[in-house]
Amino acid sequence: MVRIDNGQRHASPAALQADASLVRRTNIDRLFQQSLASIKQSNLDQALKELSQVLELDPKHTDALYHRGLVAIKTNSLDQALSDLSQLLALTPDNADGHFRRGLVYEKQNKADQALQDFSRAIELDPKHVFALNNRAVILMKQNQVDQALKDLSQAIELNPKHTNALTNRARLLMKQERLDQALEDYSQVIALDPNNVVAFSNRGTILIKQGKVDQALEDLSQAIKLNPKHTNALYNRGLIFKERLEFERALEDLSQAIECNAKHANALYHRGVIELQRGNLEQALQDLNRTIILDSKNVNAFLQRAFVFMKQQNLELALQNFNRAAMLEPDNVAAIFNRGLVYKKQRQLPMAARDFNRVIVLEPKHVDALYRRGVVLEQQNELDRALQDLSQVIALDAKHAGALYHRAIVWMKQRRLLLDPTQNLLDRALDDLDHAIALEPKHARAIGYRGVVLLKQRKIDLALRDLNQSLLLDSKNASALCSRSLAHQHLNQLAPALQDLTQALALEPDNGQALGRRGLVFVALHQLDEAQRDLTRAIALEPTRLKLHYTLGLVHMRQGQLDQALRVFREMTSLDNTNAMGWLGMGRCCSRKQELEAACSHLSAARKHLSAKIEVSPQASRLRVLRAQCLRELALSQPSSTLPPSPIPPTAKDGDLSRQSLLAQAASDLDLVLSTEASFVDALIERSLVRLALGLIDQGRSDLEVALLNIPQRMSTTNLHSHSLSLSLSLSLSLSCSLYLLLT
Repeated sequence: MVRIDNGQRHASPAALQADASLVRRTNIDRLFQQSLASIKQSNLDQALKELSQVLELDPKHTDALYHRGLVAIKTNSLDQALSDLSQLLALTPDNADGHFRRGLVYEKQNKADQALQDFSRAIELDPKHVFALNNRAVILMKQNQVDQALKDLSQAIELNPKHTNALTNRARLLMKQERLDQALEDYSQVIALDPNNVVAFSNRGTILIKQGKVDQALEDLSQAIKLNPKHTNALYNRGLIFKERLEFERALEDLSQAIECNAKHANALYHRGVIELQRGNLEQALQDLNRTIILDSKNVNAFLQRAFVFMKQQNLELALQNFNRAAMLEPDNVAAIFNRGLVYKKQRQLPMAARDFNRVIVLEPKHVDALYRRGVVLEQQNELDRALQDLSQVIALDAKHAGALYHRAIVWMKQRRLLLDPTQNLLDRALDDLDHAIALEPKHARAIGYRGVVLLKQRKIDLALRDLNQSLLLDSKNASALCSRSLAHQHLNQLAPALQDLTQALALEPDNGQALGRRGLVFVALHQLDEAQRDLTRAIALEPTRLKLHYTLGLVHMRQGQLDQALRVFREMTSLDNTNAMGWLGMGRCCSRKQELEAACSHLSAARKHLSAKIEVSPQASRLRVLRAQCLRELALSQPSSTLPPSPIPPTAKDGDLSRQSLLAQAASDLDLVLSTEASFVDALIERSLVRLALGLIDQGRSDLEVALLNIPQRMSTTNLHSHSLSLSLSLSLSLSCSLYLLLT
């Protein structure tokens, strides 16, 4: 009702209140619409101001709360967004989209449980809420609830087949499950919907790499990089393709760009380091691998590759530390354990090397390299039966393994020496293996050189020299081949070339005990006894357990008349090995020449006992019988008795009879047995000539000596050939015994 007072019309209070309310609502609507326009124009600050004004006018304006929450999310004002959306949901608890939006805020705040709860509530209120299904799946994937995540994504895609985010997320999940074909299909669908989707191209390229479709992968990754030249993953994966193709320059370019985009990309740094290692740029490789390990201290492969860098730098200690670290991180890592074994082998820590190779074989019983390396270590430790087993297994697994054939030949030869087997059987086995190895690898310098060694044992000097020359043409710094060629020269009485080879070997390896010992022997043959003594002494200092070096040095001292020094050397032999017959034999000879006959008899009896024990084990061992014959002759000559008269009939051997004549008869019996099967065995012939001369059988002794000299072509001078005196025979015996013990064992 309008009241008129003094000619004026007045509105009622109720009407005024209604008008004011209308004006307020109009202002609210106007401000809200302006805020929507500002949002549309991306003028978020203005939109936020306008929405705040709306809420000042109407604190329960749900649309304003909702949109201000959205603006706050976009400006990353998460606390404000959470407050607005929570107020909205307090007013409208069944607002599905409100729950979804608040879930987004919780997700951004890394509050996964609250986010999951809001997304689930949104889906409960609106089962077709595609965005809530997609985002809940993302959280479920992070919580490893794979089945439910996959169900949500598939439901979202069923509701909206063009939902690229859901397709992308499902593809990622399928990739983790190695369901590559299905993942590939999803990414292809994304690319069909969005041809500029960099992630889809990059990830589809990754799948194609795993499927071995490298060319297609390269196309996808290149397209991703074309769309985004700084897409780190695409650059990284394309770099890996180029690396596998050995296109190192292009690989380095991509990996370096990936590192520029992300300086903490540990994998890109790792692979760049590996490439630099392969190219021989060790310092750059080390720098990248160091950075990788700083970023990822549990990267086993980085420690392995850094160890390889240190091995190439000959820094074995640092290599060992890195292999140890890798093995600590992964106790069953075969590469770490195997390569650590290789380092131990280089350091001559053979038991440690064998332990690591054992572990590898436990993990992988058919690991050919570990079996091979263990076989080599066992051969070097003289565990020949086990070495033979390993090397034979390698050859059974890989018939073309030249290295295993080469080392098995070495084992055959070592067995021949230890078994004192004069037959051809083990020699033939060694030669067969070496022939096979060389047929597989015609430039295998060590196999060719070692075949020369075997041919030397067969007295095929020209063939041996041919092989050793060829070996040295392939590898002029092979000290072992030089040592062996020196033997061939000695067989041909070419002492100057022999000396030259050994001197060259020692220039390459100054601490080569074998070369020193053999050069000492050459000096003996050249009657340069002081030089021989010097080399043999150095060789013993380097290899104190090589008893044959002691024996040769003792003989040199004896030749120089230094009987006390010789006795000391032979005594050292028996202290190292109380069963070593040569040491006892040497002591007996020294004492005999010093006229200490009681001591001589004691030592020679000990030598005889140990030789007899070995002959009982190996009755066919001809060299043992020759040595026992020498021992018996020395023992006979140490017996106090009158000079034996010449006798055309050899005496009869009687075991247990220590008379001079019986001992000589036993010696003759041993030698007759040897020569019945090996008529040209030089040392047996010379020793029998000495026994017969001691028995007074001059003509028979001379005959044996002449046959012996005829079987050593070019080794002795004409003067020696026509001299039949006992002193010459004794000199020959000493020299050839030295050769026998040092060269043929």
